[in-house]
Amino acid sequence: KLIPIFFSILTLILIYLLMKEFYNERVAILSVVLLGLNYTYLFYSRIALPFIPMIFFIVLSIFFFCKGKQRSFYYFISGFSVFLAFLFHPFALFFIPAGLITSLYWLRSRKKDVFIYISGFLIFFVFLTLFFYLPYFEQIKSNYIIHDTLISSSHLIPSTLVRMGSNMINVFSSNNIFLLSPIIFILGFFYLFTNKSKNEFVFFMKNWLIWGSLLVSLYAYKPMRYYVFLIIPLTILTVLYLDNLGNNKKYNNWLLLLFSGIISLAVVNRFLFPLLDTNILKILFSLIFVFAVFFITLTILKIKLNDYDKKYLFLFIVLSILIIQITHYVIWVGNREYSIGYISDDLEKVLNQDDRVIGDASELLFDKKIKTVKIHYIDDNSIDRYNATHVLFVEKFQTQLKDSDKIKNGELIRTYELKYLGKIMLYKLK
Repeated sequence: KLIPIFFSILTLILIYLLMKEFYNERVAILSVVLLGLNYTYLFYSRIALPFIPMIFFIVLSIFFFCKGKQRSFYYFISGFSVFLAFLFHPFALFFIPAGLITSLYWLRSRKKDVFIYISGFLIFFVFLTLFFYLPYFEQIKSNYIIHDTLISSSHLIPSTLVRMGSNMINVFSSNNIFLLSPIIFILGFFYLFTNKSKNEFVFFMKNWLIWGSLLVSLYAYKPMRYYVFLIIPLTILTVLYLDNLGNNKKYNNWLLLLFSGIISLAVVNRFLFPLLDTNILKILFSLIFVFAVFFITLTILKIKLNDYDKKYLFLFIVLSILIIQITHYVIWVGNREYSIGYISDDLEKVLNQDDRVIGDASELLFDKKIKTVKIHYIDDNSIDRYNATHVLFVEKFQTQLKDSDKIKNGELIRTYELKYLGKIMLYKLK
């Protein structure tokens, strides 16, 4: 579960190298600060979900695309990186039109390189289709997740343009990404519509934001994890806006000071929640964290640093973000009685390798030698479909199970009370 942390750090390093190449080291360092300390990005960097590795391979694709001017083979690696991103999560499909439009625009006089770039993805995707999708097409099509979510459910794929428009509005007014990073959100989209793309990197970022927003507008069901990949282009475009502001001599130091404070609050606003707590240590930590981000942001925007100082500042920031992420992870799994690790070990004591567990909390057993299936909606049909012997679920997310005959006839053998999630319950079925 530490793997996403290292993917997130590698993503920050790639962002730094790209911003440094196309702009300057000040912009590169500021990008690392605002992205690495963004609460949403930081939160999902410590969870074993496929979105952070997907983001890494998308950024890696952009990195090699921008290197393609040196050697055409880099375009092939760029396309292959998109394929690897797709393997982690199908959301990476949004990058196909983004990459295609960018390659056709920036490589319009070099059609051979466009072909190389497209083939890097297409060759492996065709191979995957021929040897995986087609032989198991009926099973994939009849899979309850595919059927319930893509065909019969109102959660996904709007039936009309009006529905899609409604979903798109929800992207911009969602209580997820907008309220978590409001200033980043506003400045990112402001730069998108008011500034021309000066290079292929910015062109990629704009297409990423446009096509990514269109993708999530297909979904009425939008958990926060669906938005994570939009944080990257929003942050990059915000940094470019701030860079323009910092280079404009009309704006004095007080305005830069104000913007540094606003951006700091925008990045770490979720870290301010402990200020409402009565615990003096939590309050102190929150204040220190906010002022630290504020000072770093102001320093990068205004103070001139030599090359030697910039390199060490970048190294210090990356290591600090890594320490914060690992610390978050350790706190997340290390509180014994209510920790993920403790629950996972305790579940292993009451289950054996012949059991088959399904539920929305089944990832607690992913590192154990027990057959598990994670599903978000549990009913008697899904229990029968997977021949489940046990159901492991979060009570407040599965209220429909109150009417389940199998749960009523089953035996509750474990209950774990968590502070924010509520009860995690394990039922043995008869």
